Amino acid sequence: YEEPKPGTLYDDLGHPGRELHLIRPVGESIEPADQWTLKDEIQSWEPYLDTRRYSQQDGIGCFPRWSRDWELNLFYPTLDLEKSYMLRATIHKDEDSRYALYADGQEIKPMGPPASLGETEIYKIPNDLTNDGELKIQWKVERGPGIHVTETWLIPQD
Repeated sequence: YEEPKPGTLYDDLGHPGRELHLIRPVGESIEPADQWTLKDEIQSWEPYLDTRRYSQQDGIGCFPRWSRDWELNLFYPTLDLEKSYMLRATIHKDEDSRYALYADGQEIKPMGPPASLGETEIYKIPNDLTNDGELKIQWKVERGPGIHVTETWLIPQD
């Protein structure tokens, strides 16, 4: 599940020990009760009744509380120069939220409302963005109360 292909880079966002590529803003707390813009939190009110994987029941809650300049950043510093990549992400959001995904500052796909809670979305990363061996991924909230990103996979392609 976590490594659909050899070399996949997986993050279980919401689990502080498994957010290997997450860039936290300086001074951000990982405590769920803290009122920061980026926080780890449980998505399910009754996790023992929830049929989703545990990794989809927690996530990074991303809320533009004080400004509309909210973004969630992931950084991949050691990519294989011989491979192209695809990003897969599981996202929970309010129906009023709008957000966009950027790779190295280039918008990849404008986001709309998912068909259901916990929809997995897939993005093809252009090869020219990974030819230096690094990649920065950003989700930017454009409108609404925010989103929760629960899991990401950066998957190498043949």
